[in-house]
Amino acid sequence: MATETQGWVSPMRVRNVEESDIQQIKNIASTAFKLHRYWTDNSLDRKSVEDYYIAEIDNFKKELSENKDRFNIYVAEDGGQVLGYIVLRIDELLSSAFKQRWGIIASFALRSDSRGKGIGSILLAKALEWFREKGAERIDVSTDAENIAAIQCYEKYGFRTVYAGVTLTKVLEKRARL
Repeated sequence: MATETQGWVSPMRVRNVEESDIQQIKNIASTAFKLHRYWTDNSLDRKSVEDYYIAEIDNFKKELSENKDRFNIYVAEDGGQVLGYIVLRIDELLSSAFKQRWGIIASFALRSDSRGKGIGSILLAKALEWFREKGAERIDVSTDAENIAAIQCYEKYGFRTVYAGVTLTKVLEKRARL
């Protein structure tokens, strides 16, 4: 079935992640978060930052295999090419503490050539559908203050800013090993 996204028609579809998608997701994740604090912290090695995001995908994959009832990953795919992904979870600690099913969008990224085409909106709509099916009453997502496109996309779907924080870092002196 063709999907129309802002004048662009393609056979793109949103579906559950498959094992064969993982490498493409890692490729997207390793470069997608250029506004995130790890990319903007010049004291961090670029390769290590890329490796961090790749490892994060492995952690998501593991969590999905262990918690399918509370965790999901959707991909937007066109002709075997993953255009973007969204990682969803029901947070049990928040749900228990606040006595309401609490959803978290843990990660959400698009390939650079897939941005601005409505694909993110389609993925987000699918995510909201999943959260409703899981009985979520509240959904949180974090993004960087400079990521205006993401903020606008979330706001279009009813998300509102409730907190804008600052991350502070102190690099400790390395001690000689004994």
